[in-house]
Amino acid sequence: MTYGRFSSMANSNWIEKTKRLLEGQSLRAVEKAAGWTTNSLAGTMNQKSVPSATKGVALARALDVSADWLFDDDQDWPPPEPPDEFGLTADELNALVQTVFNGAAQLLAAAVEHEQLLDQSKSAGKKKTKKKR
Repeated sequence: MTYGRFSSMANSNWIEKTKRLLEGQSLRAVEKAAGWTTNSLAGTMNQKSVPSATKGVALARALDVSADWLFDDDQDWPPPEPPDEFGLTADELNALVQTVFNGAAQLLAAAVEHEQLLDQSKSAGKKKTKKKR
C-alpha cells in the first residue's frame, strides 16, 4: 500500500469510519472545515484512495477524531473520546475536577476552622482584658 493522492487501499476502514462520523453532518461543511475543495472528500472515498497526510490530519480534526484512529485499520469503532484543549480525556478531566473540588472543599473547611479559632482567641483576649481592668 502506498500513500498519496493516487494510492489505493485494499482495506478502506477509514472510509467506513468517515461515513459513520458524517451521519447527521453536511459533507460540504466537513470538507470546508478540513480545507478540502467541494466534492473532493466524496471523490477520494469513492476512489478508495488514501488522502495525503496533510489532508488526512485536517479531515480528522474536522471530524473531531485523531488521525491515528481514523487511518489505523486496527482501531475499530467507536472512536476514542477526543481530548479537551489541555489534552485530557473526559474521564481524566472529571478526575481532575473532582480532585480540585475536594482540595477546594478541604481548603474552605480549614479556612472556616481558622476563622473560628481566631474568633475564639479574640474572645478569650477580650475576657482577659476586662478582668485586668
